[in-house]
Amino acid sequence: MVRIMFVGEGVTDVGDVRCPSTMAVSDREQHESAPPQQSPRGVIPILVLRSLKQGCKQSTLSFERHARHFARLHARGFARKVKAAMVDARRQGVQALAIVVDRGGQKNANRLQEMELGRQQANADNVTIPTALGLAIEELEAWLLCDEKAIAAALGVTVAALNPNPERLKSPKSELTRLCAPVKTGLAEWDLLESIAAKTSLDLLAKRCPRGFVPFRDEALDAVAPLFVERPS
Repeated sequence: MVRIMFVGEGVTDVGDVRCPSTMAVSDREQHESAPPQQSPRGVIPILVLRSLKQGCKQSTLSFERHARHFARLHARGFARKVKAAMVDARRQGVQALAIVVDRGGQKNANRLQEMELGRQQANADNVTIPTALGLAIEELEAWLLCDEKAIAAALGVTVAALNPNPERLKSPKSELTRLCAPVKTGLAEWDLLESIAAKTSLDLLAKRCPRGFVPFRDEALDAVAPLFVERPS
């Protein structure tokens, strides 16, 4: 089974870091509610899993998820942290790496370039592992604010039309909290956000988050899809 390491800013982003878990999706599951999970899997792995299935055009697809928190990488600065993540991923024997962080404002406009520098430095030191880099604008929660139907299905309530440009929100995290807080679903926060991620239309996500999600999705397909099957031309 393909082993992929996900690096993000917290448990809702990349899931439980304590132990690997197997993630799978099939055609049938695209139309049914996913069973309750025992531990967090992470929004990013769910979106990557679904994007890979769509891009590889397979009826079923699975991988083993490994996770690290970006802040706990033993390095300072985004370039060094990316390099450290690549070194760690190779040491652990995973076959691909996906890193997503928040931009957190225009003041951090060069953050993705810093991350790319880290990837280049790792490659220069012969640390070569397929790596996808992503920058959520302004926060990862923007990717969960693209599909009213998905949010409504996860919350079990009607949701009014959303801002069609979630990447322009100053704080997507606050907006998502505003939508979800009044509704008592009985779910943990991570479970609710994963439910939204599993239901969100990938086409709407690409349309409404073209600066953050689309480049990351394309990097993930280029880096990871060949481990499953040659990407269709």
